[in-house]
Amino acid sequence: MQGQRPGASGRERQPHQHHLFFQGLKHFPQPLAEVVRGQVSGSGEDDLLLVPLDQAALRRPGSDVTILSWLLMLHFSLDAAQQLTNERIAAEVLDVRSLAPIDYQTIGDSVKKTGRVVIVEEGPKTGGASAEIAAGIQERFAQYLKAPVIRVASPDIPVPFSPILENAYRPSVAQIVQAVRAVTTPHAKPQRRKG
Repeated sequence: MQGQRPGASGRERQPHQHHLFFQGLKHFPQPLAEVVRGQVSGSGEDDLLLVPLDQAALRRPGSDVTILSWLLMLHFSLDAAQQLTNERIAAEVLDVRSLAPIDYQTIGDSVKKTGRVVIVEEGPKTGGASAEIAAGIQERFAQYLKAPVIRVASPDIPVPFSPILENAYRPSVAQIVQAVRAVTTPHAKPQRRKG
């Protein structure tokens, strides 16, 4: 689940959506935690609507590549997908939403359609959630893949304390765009980050 981010007009969760998320928590059997940047307030409206917490959500349809992401990286992935339309690359963006359980049904439906996957996470690449999802995709849907799964993640170094350095540390929209180009264009190579 993502919190509000300046500059992402039209994509932030509104207060009532946070309320619906928390209502959905009541009906989920597993212990859960939500990390939100900024404040959250509920409106009390739409009590009958529930957010399915164990299902990935389609945030942007596409046919050339599947981008899997969550939290802040979802916003970056949507920005990258928008930029890629200028190159005639139709990126499908899924909000993974739940890392336990992982919704391989929805992910698999997208992989079968596009045949290419880029997984974007804010955490470090080694031992991260993207590694688990990539392995799960390979185990379940290898026959549908037209290219290896590419992961975009932060380098394997401690997270910097300074906000400026933290922004340089985490994946960027440009890195996501480059990864999508690499997976959709056979001769393109992903750029390597030091660290």
